[in-house]
Amino acid sequence: ARATESVNITAGITDKVTKIRFDDGQQVKAGDILVVLEQAEEQAQLVRAQAVRGERKLALERLRQLEDKQLTSPDEIDRTRLELEQAEASINVIKTRISDRVIRAPFDGILGLRNISLGALVETGDLITTLDDTHEIKLDFSVPSVFLEELRPGLKIKARAAALGNKEYLGEVKSIDSRIDSVTRSIQVRALLANPDGSIIPGILMQVDLLRNTRQALLIPEAALLPLAVPTL
Repeated sequence: ARATESVNITAGITDKVTKIRFDDGQQVKAGDILVVLEQAEEQAQLVRAQAVRGERKLALERLRQLEDKQLTSPDEIDRTRLELEQAEASINVIKTRISDRVIRAPFDGILGLRNISLGALVETGDLITTLDDTHEIKLDFSVPSVFLEELRPGLKIKARAAALGNKEYLGEVKSIDSRIDSVTRSIQVRALLANPDGSIIPGILMQVDLLRNTRQALLIPEAALLPLAVPTL
């Protein structure tokens, strides 16, 4: 069994952890802040760049007023406008660096165990936690190729696991692999199972029944049958 979406949350840069905003096993929404890394230097650079932008903007406004009186040249205005655009670009670069220091959840899901502590120095690629979207489960299994003609998207399945008390979960085939394994002569099939209560955990092994050629029939318990002696002629 696999989560619909699964990702390892890692650090994209090397820096110190200043805030941790999640707990083990917490449900999160896309965009929720998980970790904040040190960004004091970047914040100071942002304030400086914003001040430079304000200065360039005022200078451009003054030159435009002088242009009306023909007391400045177009070249001077163009140069000041370019400096203003450069200041805007610097601000965008710094904001991107600040954003890199705020680690957010990429999608809705449930977090795994926390692997960092406040004040720790994390390096690029260090595992912070895991995130899995388990509202639906992808179940991958092999089917002998002799049943290939009966396989199709939408085919209903039943799945159960001993670890879950053999409770039955209903699902359907989502997709079928494009190749048959040359050694086992089987084909990989992926089904989707609804998992609203989160009881199916990614990685669990399940037994699958393909519900092919299903039909309705009247079943009578054996205890309801009364044997009668038929006289012989």
